[in-house]
Order: sequence, then structure tokens, then C-alpha cells
Amino acid sequence: INYALDIDTYIQEAWLGEAWQLPGVIPQGRLGYDPNLPKYTFDLEKAEEELRLAWGGELWQKGFRLTITYNQGNLARKFVAEMIERTLESFNQKRQEEGLRGMFVIEVQDLPWPTYLKYMDAGQLAMFFIGWLEDYAHPDNWVKPYMHRTGAFAMNQHFDTIKNVEFTPVYATWLPAKTYDTLQDLFDELIEMASRETDFAKAEKLYFELNRLAHEWAINVGHIQLLARHYEQLWVQGWYYNPAYPGEYFYVLWKG
Repeated sequence: INYALDIDTYIQEAWLGEAWQLPGVIPQGRLGYDPNLPKYTFDLEKAEEELRLAWGGELWQKGFRLTITYNQGNLARKFVAEMIERTLESFNQKRQEEGLRGMFVIEVQDLPWPTYLKYMDAGQLAMFFIGWLEDYAHPDNWVKPYMHRTGAFAMNQHFDTIKNVEFTPVYATWLPAKTYDTLQDLFDELIEMASRETDFAKAEKLYFELNRLAHEWAINVGHIQLLARHYEQLWVQGWYYNPAYPGEYFYVLWKG
């Protein structure tokens, strides 16, 4: 689906260009972000190639139904959901020309915020949109929610269903090549190793590995980081941006 999303148009139209695409789960400004990591681009040929390969070719032959859910009133999420819907359903014409009868059926559904969170936490949403605000200024608070088995989002992504995963380090070259029982086991071991590492340079390379794996295994679709703007009166002094504190921290402000 990453190849089926025109992310440049999404950023330009939904966010007026004030966002940037992330290759993994660690944002710019945090240890482990790698600006040289490749990003997914809008590529219908690659999207078709992946759809033809999915489930050993069964998905292309039989068709599928997918519900994309967003929270009511969130126009940016509605916009991107409908973009994905149009692109995936556009492959039906080619499939019909090949004599295939089953359809790609994509449904976009909005839900009230409390219901949305309830279903998300219960693992009942096939594809949905959600954001993350860090609790503490460390990459551990980005890889854990998205990749660790106890993570807020990862716990419902069933990474443990992907078996016999071969890992060869690219950045953390002191690690041996190894086969893990599941993808979840690989993620968990690297996350826990990185969180305990006291050597700054080694920790950075472990987070590079995790960000690389998040990209290569395509654990998210259309992962972006937003640009935030903040305005104050000229006489307000002392304000600074704290990414881990979303509200006003009045104790540092004064009139000047």
C-alpha cells in the first residue's frame, strides 16, 4: 500500500506542504533517524507487483475487501483514506481484463473518537490512522509503541505471525547474522538491546537498524512528521518548543 499512496500529494493537499515523509518510525531530531534511508514513492507498477505476490498470488486472483477507518471530523485522514481507496480499486480494471471476477473492494469508514479508540485497542481495525506524541525525549519512546510486542500499536499488528526471519546487520555490524523465530522476536531483542546500551555510538547504530527494519518490513503506511507553528504576542518572552510537552508551560514565560 505504501507504493499505492501518492504521499507528495497527500502532504501538499492535506497539510499544505507542512509535513515531511519519514522512512521509519523515528522522527527527525531523535537519535537513530537516518536521512539517507530510502523512502517509499508513489509507484503503481511496484504496487501492482506487490499485490500480485500477496498471499502467494491469491489476493490478485480472488480479490479482497479492506475497511480503512478514520476518526470523524479528521479531514486529513479522510483525504488520505480516499486516496488509497481510489488507487487500490483502480487495479480492478486490469484484473477484469484478465478475466478475474473477484473485486478489490475498499470501504472508508469514519467513527466517533471514543469508538475509534475502543476498536483500535481491541485490534478490530484493519487499517487506521493514529498519531504519537512522545512521553520522553528518547528514540525508545518511538520504537516501542510501533514495534515492541507491548507497544500501543504493535501489540495489534501480529508481527509474531511472520516466521523464520533472517537478520543481517547493516549498521550494528558487531551483531552476528541470525535467524529469529518471528519478526516480533527480532524487533523486541533489538529494542531491548538499544534501551540498555550505554555507548552512545552503539545505541545510535541499533536505532538505525530498527528504523531500517521498520521501513523494509513496511510496518506503517504514509508515516509523516508534521511541522508545527506557534505564535505569541511580542511581549511574551521565554517560550521554547518542547516536543514532549504539548501544552503551555507557563513557568518559563514572562512579560518583556
